[in-house]
Amino acid sequence: MTDAACLPLTNAMRSLQLALDHLDAKAARRTGLARNDLRCVHLLVSEGQASPKRIMGQLALTSGSVTTLVDRLEALGWVKRSPDPADRRGVRVCATAKAKREITQIYAEFEAVLAKLAQRMGEPRTGAAAKQLDDLARVVSWAVVRD
Repeated sequence: MTDAACLPLTNAMRSLQLALDHLDAKAARRTGLARNDLRCVHLLVSEGQASPKRIMGQLALTSGSVTTLVDRLEALGWVKRSPDPADRRGVRVCATAKAKREITQIYAEFEAVLAKLAQRMGEPRTGAAAKQLDDLARVVSWAVVRD
């Protein structure tokens, strides 16, 4: 496939990225959180909990930056730390009920529209679209790791 043949896919991916960036910027403004803070809260809401090392890897931050970020979010009541039951020296970071409630509320309208789209598309097409988006995310991650 030529570069010209990939252009529509590249443009569509950039368009999606820009739209998601705008959505996240709106959410950050509504919550009063910085973008990386919001990204961390999203990670914790979706995964339930994470180690600081996982947060560091997912957000591409340094260890010191993650510590400062988690300190800030904990002071604001968005996250809490707890001992890692599998590692007595480790820590787990969890989203609080406040964080879960706020994130759910902020994205509720978007998710409702997405649910309508999924219903209109039907299960097979929705599953295929989700797989394609996952494949594209892996390609982008691969490109990042290569550097």
